[in-house]
Amino acid sequence: MQSADPAAAIVWTTGLFYAHLNENTTESVFDPNLDNEFNALYGVPFCTPQAPCPSGEILRQPVSRIVDQQYALFGDATVKIADSWKFTAGVRASHIEYNGDLIYYGPFLSPTAGPLTPLAATGSNSENPITPKAVLAFQPDREHLLYVSAAKGYRPGGINGQLSSVCGPNLASIGLTADPKIYAADSLWSYELGAKNSLFGGRMQVNASLFVIDWSNIQQAVYLPGCGQNFVENLGKVRSVGGEVEVQWRPVEPLLLDLSVAHVDAKYTRTVCAGTSACAGPGATAQPIVTEGDRLPGAPWTFLASAEYSLPAFENRKPYLRLDYQFTSAQTALQPIQDANNGVSDPSYTGLPETKNLSLRAGIRWSGFDLSLFAQNLTNSHPVLFHTRDTNASDLFYEHTIRPRAIGITATYRR
Repeated sequence: MQSADPAAAIVWTTGLFYAHLNENTTESVFDPNLDNEFNALYGVPFCTPQAPCPSGEILRQPVSRIVDQQYALFGDATVKIADSWKFTAGVRASHIEYNGDLIYYGPFLSPTAGPLTPLAATGSNSENPITPKAVLAFQPDREHLLYVSAAKGYRPGGINGQLSSVCGPNLASIGLTADPKIYAADSLWSYELGAKNSLFGGRMQVNASLFVIDWSNIQQAVYLPGCGQNFVENLGKVRSVGGEVEVQWRPVEPLLLDLSVAHVDAKYTRTVCAGTSACAGPGATAQPIVTEGDRLPGAPWTFLASAEYSLPAFENRKPYLRLDYQFTSAQTALQPIQDANNGVSDPSYTGLPETKNLSLRAGIRWSGFDLSLFAQNLTNSHPVLFHTRDTNASDLFYEHTIRPRAIGITATYRR
């Protein structure tokens, strides 16, 4: 429901929300050569009588089911304080219930995890989140807007799968005697100060914002390098501070330039222990799972630039040329898995590198169609985004990079 007059001094919206989700995901991993290769290298078979590899199947997950049910009541109202001032406030109150089951097995997990002795987990929980928001906006005219906002976000918890016994030493190093069965909800408060300005008769648009995000009980996957498995845990508090500036400029009618620069620094604000044992200071009996100052993965700086030039139209067809360039700076601060102070670190793990990507496109638009020839990653750069391995005892490493140079044709249609 909503108010009838959009020009009234108070405009409001309210409603109810309901959702029911029942989802099951299955997975199988095959490698018909792994058993022979493992036996040749280590002198013992990879597949075992308890955990066989039929047709090379080294992992099977027949059940990964989650049932999620949500009810919510929401509403917001905007009040015109004065000719140029508006204040918006809203809130959403929810009730969430979820339960799930996980079953998986195979020698990739453990030599004893087979179809008759699978790893299995089940769990359930309910939560009642309340998420408010507020925005104060000042708009002296159609070309200029200043605003400040605060809003709360929320993410439900969930269940973890059972870890195999080979993960025991990794769990012990962070003070756990058993794998966590469930993880709790996390939430955040986001505070933003921003401006949107149209200049030079609409030929230039300048948008800028600064933000602070305080994230509590953040849900993150914890990788166990000793066994190659992971679980989700609530890893304390993260503060993310950053800002962005975007400029769009049309110096002449056929040419549109777009430039944006963004910076973000998201770091853990305290050291977190996984179990009840002390993990910091004198008398610590375990290592932390996260150390104060560790960073979330992400490029500190992002730079985007584009230029599009419209050629003279003919018979209602509009040809164009476009260039896009993206640059991200390297992340030199340590992520939790890189920090040797943490109990589940892997020194071989690399941070995010500097990346550069140049793309070109030439096309023609008419009657909702867009037909174009493109070249992506024109310089054919191959930065190593991730350098990982299954376990910290393995000498087999995986490297991930961006898609190599790609040249092709695309066709789209929009009404």
